[in-house]
Amino acid sequence: MLSQVKQAVAILKHGGVVAYPTDTIYGLGAVMNDQTAVQRIFEIKDRPKGMALPLLLSDVSQISLVSKNVPHAAALLAAAFFPGALTIILEKSPAVPDI
Repeated sequence: MLSQVKQAVAILKHGGVVAYPTDTIYGLGAVMNDQTAVQRIFEIKDRPKGMALPLLLSDVSQISLVSKNVPHAAALLAAAFFPGALTIILEKSPAVPDI
């Protein structure tokens, strides 16, 4: 398993797209700041350009890096349930590319 994780990290660092298991489906992932890789996800999935992609975070502290105007209730929910199968929809910060 560790070698697969290392391989995925190497692919991501070189602008690639990886498939990864979630609790219900397989997802496609790329580094959010790599516009070419993110564009590739839209192409692979034939996803409409106006349909945003989710950001998966490894730690609650990352919320403030990728979103702004985080309601107190959202912060409490994240602290209680992350990591876990909880989706919170928030306004993106300027650090998140428009794509």
